[in-house]
Amino acid sequence: MDEGIAYERSNRWKYRLVAPYAVGIPLIMERRITSPGEYIILDGGTISLKQGYAWDGPSGPIVDTRTLMRPSVVHDALYQLMREALLGLAHRGLSDDIFRTHCLEDGVSRLRARRLRWGLKVFGEKYARPTRPLPILRAP
Repeated sequence: MDEGIAYERSNRWKYRLVAPYAVGIPLIMERRITSPGEYIILDGGTISLKQGYAWDGPSGPIVDTRTLMRPSVVHDALYQLMREALLGLAHRGLSDDIFRTHCLEDGVSRLRARRLRWGLKVFGEKYARPTRPLPILRAP
C-alpha cells in the first residue's frame, strides 16, 4: 500500500488535498488525459492529483471514515474526468472496481466494500454522465 493521502476539511468542498497524490491504477490510456488546471492527470496507468484538489468524500448516506478517503478521492477524480468528457463512460465500471479495490486495501470489510460497489453501480451513473459546459459570462 502507498503512503496514502494528506488532506484537510474545506469550506467549499468537504475535503482538499494538502499534498499531491499519485497512485497506479489498472486504467492505461493511449494518451495522457489532463483536467483543466491540471488538477487531475491520468497518464500511463497512474492517476496524479494536484495539491489543492477538492472533493466531497464518500457520497450518499455513507459515513466519512479514514478508510474511505483515499478510495473516494481517486473515484471522484475519475468520475470528474467522465463528467468533463475527458474519459469515456465505458470506464465507469472499472472506476467503480478501483474504488472497491482501494476500500479493501485501506481496511474496509469485504461485505461493506461489496455493498459500496453495488451502490455505485446502481446510483453512480448520473454523477459520471458528462455535463453541458456552462456559458462563459462577461462583464465590463
